[in-house]
Amino acid sequence: YVQQSVEHYKTLSGIECIKNSSTPYVPDGSLHPDNDQDRGQLGDQAASILMKILWAARLARPDLARACNKLTTKVQSWSSNDDRRLRRLVEYMQFSTDWVLQGFVCDIGRDVELWLFVDADLAGETDSTKSSSGAWLVLVGPSTWLPLTWLHVKQTATSKSTTEAE
Repeated sequence: YVQQSVEHYKTLSGIECIKNSSTPYVPDGSLHPDNDQDRGQLGDQAASILMKILWAARLARPDLARACNKLTTKVQSWSSNDDRRLRRLVEYMQFSTDWVLQGFVCDIGRDVELWLFVDADLAGETDSTKSSSGAWLVLVGPSTWLPLTWLHVKQTATSKSTTEAE
């Protein structure tokens, strides 16, 4: 499905060949602020591409969730910089096409428990200074590791400290 998403991007963007990237994020400082004012070429197709990526992120690729969620907030005001961000995400997807989420269950019910990992950042959104929260729920046992669900959410208010963001 990830490869289909890459092909969907290539078809709608008209780009035939893209490189691989080991991260879904454009390096800091490589986007020119003036390009946030210019309408991006993929403005009309962005929603279609992002919905396909979101489906993969929701089902089996939590590593795509944050980058994709950030881009979905820009659909109504798509810019040239967002074109670059989306291309970088697709380059990362092409690099990691064969990555899969794996889990295994080899214990009986009384030997397993739920573990919840949570975290937040402070002012991780540079344009709004809002924090992001993340969570990872796993079924764990001596011979069990099964990811059940995950989330990435932008907080609704700006936090003043790390403690408040957490």
